[in-house]
Amino acid sequence: MGTTADKLLYLQDTKSAIKDAIVAKGVTVPTGTTFRDYATKIGEITTGGGGSEIADAWVRPTEWLDIPDSIDGVQKVSILNAVFDTDSEFVAFICQGAYAVDWGDGVVEDFAANVKAEHKYDYSDIDLNSDTVANFGYKQCIITITPQSGQNLTTIILNQYHSTIGISASYDLTSGFLDIRINGLSCTTLSIGTASSGGSTNYVKHSMLEQCLIGELGTTSLSYLFYDCYVLQSVSIKDTSNITSFNSMHQNNYALQKMPTYTFRSAGVTCQTMFYNCYSLRETYPINISVTFDGTNAIFGMFNACKSLKYIDLMINATIDYSINNLFLGNLSLATIVLTQSGIGKITRISSAFTSTRIKESPAIDTSSCTNFTNAFQNCDRLTDLYEYNYTSATTLAYMLDGCYSLKSVPNFNITTSCTSLSNLCNNCWSLEKAPTFSDSSGVIRVESMLAYCKSLTTIPSYVFGTITTSGFTQFLLGCDSLQYMPNITVGSSYTSLTNVLNNCYSLKRMLTPLRFTFTVAYAKMSATALNEMYSILPTVTGQTVTVTGNYGVSEDDPSIATARGWTVTG
Repeated sequence: MGTTADKLLYLQDTKSAIKDAIVAKGVTVPTGTTFRDYATKIGEITTGGGGSEIADAWVRPTEWLDIPDSIDGVQKVSILNAVFDTDSEFVAFICQGAYAVDWGDGVVEDFAANVKAEHKYDYSDIDLNSDTVANFGYKQCIITITPQSGQNLTTIILNQYHSTIGISASYDLTSGFLDIRINGLSCTTLSIGTASSGGSTNYVKHSMLEQCLIGELGTTSLSYLFYDCYVLQSVSIKDTSNITSFNSMHQNNYALQKMPTYTFRSAGVTCQTMFYNCYSLRETYPINISVTFDGTNAIFGMFNACKSLKYIDLMINATIDYSINNLFLGNLSLATIVLTQSGIGKITRISSAFTSTRIKESPAIDTSSCTNFTNAFQNCDRLTDLYEYNYTSATTLAYMLDGCYSLKSVPNFNITTSCTSLSNLCNNCWSLEKAPTFSDSSGVIRVESMLAYCKSLTTIPSYVFGTITTSGFTQFLLGCDSLQYMPNITVGSSYTSLTNVLNNCYSLKRMLTPLRFTFTVAYAKMSATALNEMYSILPTVTGQTVTVTGNYGVSEDDPSIATARGWTVTG
């Protein structure tokens, strides 16, 4: 194998490769861990936590230059950087205090605190490494940032534009950063990804970054840390127990398959949209989140749009009331949710919490303080069992079950007069055979499309609603083509439109609600007796029409009953 030095170098490379593989599986390998202890670290690799899938292991390209381990107590940033064959190979960042930069191409420079370090690479420079050119099309170098003598790196900002380009350039500008190591016990401000939701022309994206290993840190916030790092796949952070905010930390990390191992602060954290748009995320572990502040946004949309995630085990320990809005919205593969609550805090909103998931059973959670159920299970097309939730605090159930095609029945909704909207509650519940019932629906003023396209319904209760708003009764039973009987439903006298309220109810045999505005029961199955019965309950109106075309009883009915009340009978 050559000289002793060659053998030692080979051994070191082997050790680094094994370490990277262990870290890629979510296990932290602190600086100073002996090679013998790697066996223990391998034993810490989990198998997914009771149902979670196993992610594909990320393998660091062998052609990449090795980055030395960060050492506790040493303040240092090492960046593996790609240099392409162009005339625009710019790099810029800012640190504080005074710092030195080895650009990896033979140039070393000092910079004053908070002064932007800027550099332009020359692809032809012989100091650049060419090992990656054949497979990846770029050369590489390692950028090293260290504090000047007597200084501390309190700020590390790695998402800056080079002044040659200017901040008015396209937001889509990206860096060549491939792999990053950071150790900075004094660092209280760390920025890697774009700085905020929606990005800004002030920041570049690291859309080539695949790995980041972070040792000691002094910051308490990791918000937006890896925002827009599209191909990031391996992350290790030595200690996150003091972090208070993980907001949008991994947003738009499209290639991330495994949730990095984090310790969530027991005194409370916020994780708003932490994994938003992590389309490839599929391996997690049991997660314990403490909510002690910012209950409205603490876990809002934490796993929103994680389209590959099939299983999640989440414990929420709350000392204050909190929202789970958008928590699993758009998780198109999510079939199993283990959601556990503890502490005195209560859920106040579950709007869009489970929208478009693939769950068959809804989670058993305490909703006694929940006011807003809007879209909670919308488009859960495999849902067959709805938990008997507590709706006593609900103000709206709008769109709650819209598009739940497989749902055949639902438990009673124990709503009170506080609930004002059932709009689109069961819209497009094609398999629903039993209409929902309500403990007290007298406060409801909107029921438009409440049962629209419930194609399996044959009857409905004699609902008693409040004073329905002007358009709040439209499309109430639209497309219920199995419905045979519409009883007398109390809706008040304030509504002004009946658009499509009974359209396409082709099986309707009786209609006993005294409707006040133009409507149709065309092509239903009403006999002459049933038509006359309907005419007789209609109120006296001016300029309204009832269409009965296609009913077999029209040859023997008595339209004069309705025309005497001001109605025009068509058909």
